[in-house]
Amino acid sequence: MKSLLCQLRDWAAHRALPFVLQTEGLSPRSVSILVVGSVAAGNCRPSSDVDLAILCRPRVFSRISQGKPWAAGRPSKTCLDGRQLHYFAQSVKALEGRLRDLDDRAHYVYGTALPLLDRASFYADRIAPLANSEAFRKTRLEGKLDMLLRRLGALRGCAPEAEPLVLSQMSLEIVSLALKVVALLDGVPFDPRKRLMETALCGPLGRQLKRTFAAALLCASAWKPGTGNPGFLNRICRLPPRLKSAAREAGYTVGLPKPDPRAAE
Repeated sequence: MKSLLCQLRDWAAHRALPFVLQTEGLSPRSVSILVVGSVAAGNCRPSSDVDLAILCRPRVFSRISQGKPWAAGRPSKTCLDGRQLHYFAQSVKALEGRLRDLDDRAHYVYGTALPLLDRASFYADRIAPLANSEAFRKTRLEGKLDMLLRRLGALRGCAPEAEPLVLSQMSLEIVSLALKVVALLDGVPFDPRKRLMETALCGPLGRQLKRTFAAALLCASAWKPGTGNPGFLNRICRLPPRLKSAAREAGYTVGLPKPDPRAAE
């Protein structure tokens, strides 16, 4: 019997793909259509939706996106054979810009995408090389590590005076940056929107640091006026030396002359 993952991918290829082509009046030669999301990444569940992305030229996007919620980041939704199908279109040119801007969501979605139809070669020739670029991985890693160290320094500096809410927000930002650095060091894709800890800690370094992250996250919001949050600081401060050492060993630069704003949360 086929696994759930194989069943959903087969359904996407043989049922969802023809539906989207016919419904949107698309020529297979003018677009690329990809499975994205949990079915593409392999972490789907029985209740998971199937998500398809249509890659097309800007003029095609302008034509088919009229009256759709795609520009606002929301997909079209329909129920097909009892299964939820979500699909949306994306201008290839706009997507290339997002990938070059080091958008975490774009790198995850399109770095784990599964092409169903790519006669136009938008994915193979233009998107996959950017989404899986080692040069971009290096830039993202170095920028996020640098931002992590800067934000941790800022947290220490303002802890005696800032409100607990502000300190808690900064603490969660630091945990998020550290998770992304670990994932980039391990070379594993991370989902920045729904499953950051689950996806970021599945590599070898991530598995070693799971307990540290779990403990830090539990006390990230436990800031109190006057007493601070020594539990969080003690735990989170164990991470930078480990991450800096791993980055240097892998040949990455630790510490940038100025922060890269693309690395900010």
